[in-house]
Amino acid sequence: PTRPDKPTSDYFPDEPITHEDEDQLDRKQFIEGLYNQITKYPLSDSFVFGLYGSWGEGKTSALYLLKNKLYENPSVIVFEYDPWYFSSQDKLIQGFYQGLYSSLNKIYFLPNIRRTIGKYQKLLASGLKLSGINIELGWGNETLEELKAKIEYWISRTVKKIVILIDDIDRLRWKNEILQIIQLVKLSGKFKNTIFVLSFDPTIIRSYLKDEFSTDRAFLDKIVQAPIHLPAIDQASIDHFIFLLYPDPEQRYYSVINRLFQNLQIDQERIEAFSGEFHQLYETQIKKIFPTLRQAKRYLNGLYSTLPSVKDEVDLHDFLILELFRVFYPEVYDDIWENQLYYILPSLSSLERLSESFSGRG
Repeated sequence: PTRPDKPTSDYFPDEPITHEDEDQLDRKQFIEGLYNQITKYPLSDSFVFGLYGSWGEGKTSALYLLKNKLYENPSVIVFEYDPWYFSSQDKLIQGFYQGLYSSLNKIYFLPNIRRTIGKYQKLLASGLKLSGINIELGWGNETLEELKAKIEYWISRTVKKIVILIDDIDRLRWKNEILQIIQLVKLSGKFKNTIFVLSFDPTIIRSYLKDEFSTDRAFLDKIVQAPIHLPAIDQASIDHFIFLLYPDPEQRYYSVINRLFQNLQIDQERIEAFSGEFHQLYETQIKKIFPTLRQAKRYLNGLYSTLPSVKDEVDLHDFLILELFRVFYPEVYDDIWENQLYYILPSLSSLERLSESFSGRG
């Protein structure tokens, strides 16, 4: 068969899920537990949760599911703060407090809070340092602490908790930006009746802030009061997503590979032959390649692009294995195409296969 490279419109974008129906990892119970911890926090003092997870484990997806529930709660005001939009210390501070005001103003008319927040933000911009802030700095006749008390008063008038979501802190470009967010949370943004949920990979944060952790091993613990680790991905859930030996039509669930075969109208006899051969290899070897859903999507995107144009010409079992090489081991895949006889004739000795390969090139 010809080498497949024709794309199709089917793909699995490497984007976070935004709705519970898309949850392939069955994290509903985890999200419910985190939601309850946030909404049932009994004190008025500010509190900081940390949602910890490595790259590709689904932190942003978890935040989407969480904020969907929070938006439905009438006793909560949600403020989503994205530090990626701001390019300097002043802009980070300004963006945070403008966002805080906008979140409050969507629901309530608080005539004096905008002016108060503006004063507070400008005072921070002139006094906030990497080592902390000087709380004695004043703006006119008002100190930072006095302005903070006024903001807390206006927040209390809403009789609601403000939940502040900050994602992708570990993807900020510079160490100073990360420190600014940490200082913002630790020193200036912790008003009464506010709860922070910070999402990041703690290993990456530690690698960026080596100096801070070398002098204070509990540096992060002093900021995040309740670290919550994203549950480990259940391999069975990933396997369920990729490949099912026996799809369950009663549950109306078919794995991605099964759906692809159906969409391409591949003969049922070929599918059954493929499943019988592929199952054992998948269980013993292939599944190890997919520790996260991100890797699975990467493979499936390739498969959805290449199989349609050659579906009637290839052995499904062999083709899906070749796709693994193409996506994850491209050097081996290229060698297979350049030295086809070496791989096609396994009964010959290595020397004979090489000889056949060179003679085949003419």
